[in-house]
Amino acid sequence: MKRYFLLILSVLICISCFVSCGDTSTQAPEEPPEIRILPGQDVSVLSMNLLTCVPDDVTRSLDGRDAVMPGLLLSYDVDSIGVQESYGWVEILDEKLVGYGRTGYCANGSTESYPWCAGNYIYYKEDKYKVIDSGIIWLNDTPDLIEDYAQNCSWAILENKETGFRYVHMNVHLIADDRQINAQQMPIMRDAMARFIKLGFPVFTTGDFNASQGSENYLIMMKEESLHDSKLIAKESMNMGTYHGMSTRDLTGHNPIDYCFVSHEVMEVNKYEVVDTCVNGKFATDHNGVYVHATVDSLPDQYALTPELSTDGITISVNQVRPYVAELTITQATDCFHVNSYMITATDENGNIVESRYLPSRNTHKNIPKELYFTLSGLSPETKYAVRVYPASVIGTVDDYVEIELVTPALD
Repeated sequence: MKRYFLLILSVLICISCFVSCGDTSTQAPEEPPEIRILPGQDVSVLSMNLLTCVPDDVTRSLDGRDAVMPGLLLSYDVDSIGVQESYGWVEILDEKLVGYGRTGYCANGSTESYPWCAGNYIYYKEDKYKVIDSGIIWLNDTPDLIEDYAQNCSWAILENKETGFRYVHMNVHLIADDRQINAQQMPIMRDAMARFIKLGFPVFTTGDFNASQGSENYLIMMKEESLHDSKLIAKESMNMGTYHGMSTRDLTGHNPIDYCFVSHEVMEVNKYEVVDTCVNGKFATDHNGVYVHATVDSLPDQYALTPELSTDGITISVNQVRPYVAELTITQATDCFHVNSYMITATDENGNIVESRYLPSRNTHKNIPKELYFTLSGLSPETKYAVRVYPASVIGTVDDYVEIELVTPALD
């Protein structure tokens, strides 16, 4: 009887298990991933156009400015500093901005600090923050052309090492003396900033925009509702110009050309100040700087939920190959929203990298091109090359790549 009872009980248990495992119609749906809330924090940033130093040019020589500028920057004790027109300055600031690390790009897209390169760099408090992501946004369609001013925007996502608080610092120098090109660069900056805002970040965009407050080009930037000019919304503000050209003229009441645009909906701007760069009768540069202090609200960590970058849908093809030059095409994926640019490398049979550069995806432009064309030069005749394309994004880069082989022909 006992054995019979145990047999019946075993059968019932098996049936119960089968029913519970096989019938999924009554199972609770999967819970969406939990979004953690990042803490808020006070943030202070500084923008400074440094005036490139050229030894043979009297108006652009250092002439003691290197003794004034680092102390001026350090005196504000900010979380991060955006510097533009840094030709000849990077090595000085790397040494004298004690406690600050550096990220950013040279005009040719390199992270190296070439003495001759006018780049846009971001200095940040190294003991307080770590860079969890950074990148470059090209402001023209020909990034291979190195011009007098760096035609790109450097950006960094900074994370507080103790609390996990995050914010984005974007830093840029738009072209001067050409309103038409400036007008083309403004919407690229505006849309790129809006993209970070949509990803859930508090954003501070510093730089020399070379457009006067209230001008047509300035108003292009202001068309995006999610951003604002910190000067206009600060509790404590001032009305003063930022370009003085090494002159002691009074800039009170003049319009600035240097700004700090912010994602105003997630922060309260406490103070906006134009930084006087004439210290004890000595000019540190030809612009006044911009200082902003703000209180940022706590925010959902949307960055953790952003999709990983993928090579799916990206292809590369060879159009034409000559002994020293190859012309190729990158076909972009249907959805290239997150792809900011492509890193291209060309490696010969011996493992030597003969080309390494970035090509903008132009995903911030009104009409995103399906195909991107580029040229590889400096190749050798009768040589096989491996060409790799890595997508890069405002949310990171991937080690995955698309690869194609090409063989250069012999000389005729």
